[in-house]
Amino acid sequence: MNSSLVGYFHSGLAALGFLTVKFNFPYAEGRWRLARKPDRTKALIDCYERVVEKTQKSEWRLKNLFLGGISMGAAVASHVVADGPGIVGLKGIFFLSYPLHQPGNADTLGDRHLHKILQPMIFVAGTRDIYAQPQAVKSAVARLGQRAQVSWIEGADQSFNKHKGQAMYSKTLKDIVQTLAHWVDSNK
Repeated sequence: MNSSLVGYFHSGLAALGFLTVKFNFPYAEGRWRLARKPDRTKALIDCYERVVEKTQKSEWRLKNLFLGGISMGAAVASHVVADGPGIVGLKGIFFLSYPLHQPGNADTLGDRHLHKILQPMIFVAGTRDIYAQPQAVKSAVARLGQRAQVSWIEGADQSFNKHKGQAMYSKTLKDIVQTLAHWVDSNK
């Protein structure tokens, strides 16, 4: 896994006692991973579904399953849940920096499939995320009703960075881990 942000959330939640699984999509493997374009959506979804299946069949005997991801991983997770067969034991889904629209084009939202998700959802979004402008996120979450909520990170970009130094960035990421842990505990 090459994403320091994914690694941070993986380790932070694991330190609080949660079993977490991280993985690379196929395009991110190999020597030239940074020069490759993401796989087609179907390949991304298939990969994510295989990880869920293997995790469910693992020796850990999961009681409560929460899915999610950061940015593209969040979008893929949303399609795995919304467009696929039901996932046994799924209690909720979290979206960190969900890419709701293209930069500068908040009129065309990628949220049509989200209404098919019946489990609780949390969106964690920076107020300066160019892929999730606050008004667009508020609108999408309002359409989803009570099963969805948003946790705003004031002044943060898509990486949750407020650009106010490393100490502030570390505190912001720790706060997000705590927010996720509280949300998971309240939805078991």
